[in-house]
Amino acid sequence: MISFENISKQYGDAILFDGASFSVNEKHCTALIGPDGSGKTTLLRMIGV
Repeated sequence: MISFENISKQYGDAILFDGASFSVNEKHCTALIGPDGSGKTTLLRMIGV
């Protein structure tokens, strides 16, 4: 299981995440979707994927 609580990330004045929390359970398929520039790649880099 991967679990994160209360994560935050910003670049200058642009806030990507503020107090975000999530968990992904073992053997579950999960999708990360959103518009360009919303921080999807940044989130994956933060968790080391």
